[in-house]
Amino acid sequence: MFVLGEMFPFLCGITIGYFMEYARSPQQRNAIWLGASFFSGLVANQLNGETWLALFIDIPLVALTALAVPYLQRLTRNLRAR
Repeated sequence: MFVLGEMFPFLCGITIGYFMEYARSPQQRNAIWLGASFFSGLVANQLNGETWLALFIDIPLVALTALAVPYLQRLTRNLRAR
C-alpha cells in the first residue's frame, strides 16, 4: 500500500490545476485537464492497490481538484487586488 495513498489524487489535481493556467487555448486546457486527470487517477488507483471500481472515485477526485485550483487562484488574486 502506498503511504500517501489518499493524498496522491489531491496532489495530482493541484499540480494539474496549476499547469492548466499555462495552456494557450481553451481546447488545450481541456485536453490537459481530461488526459492528465484520467492518467493520474489511473496511477493513483494502481499505487493504492485498489479495485478497478475505485477508478470511479479517483479520477473524479483528481479532475474536480484540478478544476478548483484555477478558480481559487483567481479568487485569491481578486481578494488581494482589493
